Amino acid sequence: MRRSAVYVLLAGASVAFGCSEVEFPDSAEADPLRVVRVVPTDMATEVSTDTEVTAEFDAALNEATVTPNTFSLAREGGAEVAGTLSVDGATATYTPEDALGLLRTYTATLTTEIEGVSGAMLTMGETWSFRTRDGQWAEPRLIEISNAGNALDPQVALDADGNAVAVWPQSDGTRRNIWANRFTPSGGWGEAELIEAGNADNATGPQVAVDPAGNAMAVWSQSDGTRFNIRANRFTPNGGWGEAELIEADNAGDAFNPQVAVDANGYGVAV
Repeated sequence: MRRSAVYVLLAGASVAFGCSEVEFPDSAEADPLRVVRVVPTDMATEVSTDTEVTAEFDAALNEATVTPNTFSLAREGGAEVAGTLSVDGATATYTPEDALGLLRTYTATLTTEIEGVSGAMLTMGETWSFRTRDGQWAEPRLIEISNAGNALDPQVALDADGNAVAVWPQSDGTRRNIWANRFTPSGGWGEAELIEAGNADNATGPQVAVDPAGNAMAVWSQSDGTRFNIRANRFTPNGGWGEAELIEADNAGDAFNPQVAVDANGYGVAV
């Protein structure tokens, strides 16, 4: 008798191999941006008032992410210092608009929004502080020239940017006149200028005040040949000195020793 057999054909058999998903972190996670050097260094002292503040990173920067919101400089008290930013490869530079103050502490701040060209970001913000140097006297300089007689009792005032105005009475050999000169940090002292003219007799006791924008107001006492009156003149950085003006009149006696003050908007009061 024939015997039947059952055959089984294993077709399409497969073997399963275990596997796991591999994640490749982006460059910001794999290689975060780092600050490698700052100038001035943290806690530096005797720093020049014309210094530039720089931060050097370990990779080239995305210039669009270096803004006043991500790289800033503030003076003690928290007021921000006006300035401009520039990027050169891996270095960001903050250049103050004006000279820094003497013996002041400044704090620079970098935020985590700064990115490298690869997309890498700072993992932590950076702050560092430094202190500027003390002032130093320059060589004495004659600020009045070509006048015949004595110059006495100078007065000086300066604005927030270090621009100064000096006034003084000086004899021309016949009478005392009122002169002025102006100093700017970038240009030094200018030329002495007569700020009163066409008056009959001696002028004395000048005073001067300057507002934050550099506008100045000078007052003094001057004789008209009969009595002393109070006169004034005003200076603006764009226009220079104006014409001397009598600011009191119709009084019976002499007027002496004027004083003047100006506010932040350039308005003045004289007494």
